[in-house]
Amino acid sequence: HITHHLQGNQASIEKCISYCKNFGRHAYAAIENGFSCMCGNMPPKEEKYAECRVPCSDALDEYCGGTEGQASWFMTGIEFESEYN
Repeated sequence: HITHHLQGNQASIEKCISYCKNFGRHAYAAIENGFSCMCGNMPPKEEKYAECRVPCSDALDEYCGGTEGQASWFMTGIEFESEYN
């Protein structure tokens, strides 16, 4: 995964998805701790929704992951094609 820390109060689900979709054309976007945006092409192994309760720094009505490695995951709309397809 590539990690991109959205600066200050700029993190939202929409901004993270847009960043991952447009930078490297990643299939998945994830946010943790309310501000850390990560991009990748593999789906998460597990997501504990109950632990993802940290408000987004730019959208306090949205949840942007949790602490201790818990992230909220979203599909970007990009279809990932591996070399094995």
